[in-house]
Amino acid sequence: MRSIRGLRANILINMAVLLVLGMFLIGFVMLMTLQRDLLHAEISKANLIIELLEFTWGRQILAATRTEDSVTRERLDYFLRRHAFECGAVFDRRAKVIHSSGAGCTFSSQLADLALESIQSGMPATRFSGSTWGVFWMQSRHLLMASPIIRNGTPVGSAALVLPLENVYGQLRRSQKLFFIYILINTIILTFVGVYRISKIYLEPIQRLVRRAEDYREDDGLL
Repeated sequence: MRSIRGLRANILINMAVLLVLGMFLIGFVMLMTLQRDLLHAEISKANLIIELLEFTWGRQILAATRTEDSVTRERLDYFLRRHAFECGAVFDRRAKVIHSSGAGCTFSSQLADLALESIQSGMPATRFSGSTWGVFWMQSRHLLMASPIIRNGTPVGSAALVLPLENVYGQLRRSQKLFFIYILINTIILTFVGVYRISKIYLEPIQRLVRRAEDYREDDGLL
C-alpha cells in the first residue's frame, strides 16, 4: 500500500514538472512571437512618421533657401510625442541636421552616423542602442532608424527616428503575468486530472492485484 502511495506521489511530481516545462516552452515561443509582432508594428509606425518627414522636408533640402513652417513643425513634434518617439531629425546629403524634434535628445551623433549610412547606401538603415531588462533577459533599449530621401533617383538627405522599446517590453511583461497565471492553473488542473486517470487505469488494478496476492499468500499459509 505504501509503495502504491509512493508511486502515485512520484507520478504526481513528475507530471507536474513535465507540464510546467512544456507550458513554459510553449509560452516562451508565444511571447517571442508576440514581441516580434509588436516590434514590427512599432517599425511600421516609425516608417509612416519617416515618410511624413521625407514628404515635408524633401523639397526644402533641394531648395536654395530653407524656410520652416512653424505649424508643420508643431504637428510633427506632436506626432513624435503622441507615438512615444524620443526624437527625430532630417539631414541633408552631408548628414547635417536641417530639422530636429524631441527635447533633450542624446542620439544626435548616432542618428547622424546612421543617416550618412543610409544616404551612402541608398537603403534604410537600423541600429539598436542601449540595454534594459526585456522579458526574460537584457535586451536593446532603443531602435534607431534612418531612411534616405530620394529625389530623381538620387539620395539627397535622410530622415531618422529614435524608437524606445520600453513600450514593447511593458506590453510583454503584462502578458507575462497572465502567462504565469495560465501555467499555474493549467498545471494544477492537468496534474490532478492526469494522476486521477492514471490511478484509475493503472494504479488501482495494480493495487487490487497486490491485495489478491497478499490474500493468496495468507490462505496458502493456512492450508
